[in-house]
Amino acid sequence: MTANKNKNKEVAIHVSGQANEPLSGLPHTLNIEQICNETKVDPKDGLTAVEAASRLEKYGKNELDDGPGVSPGKILLRQVANAMTLVKRTI
Repeated sequence: MTANKNKNKEVAIHVSGQANEPLSGLPHTLNIEQICNETKVDPKDGLTAVEAASRLEKYGKNELDDGPGVSPGKILLRQVANAMTLVKRTI
């Protein structure tokens, strides 16, 4: 019963995709028709020009910020640390 409560809570707070509007369920549990209807997308043609302009005005451009990016040193450190964790567990 607790698992069902957690699942329902997860669905209730789930926000999906660029539209940033909650769906009736988790995307992987919905069929294509449901997703297209809820996101107002035509599966063959995509968004209409009016809907695209509306979303652009409402949500802004789909751009990444100028954050710090990816550090090759951090990537290497994480990979080495992960490998050492695996070695430690097997010993």
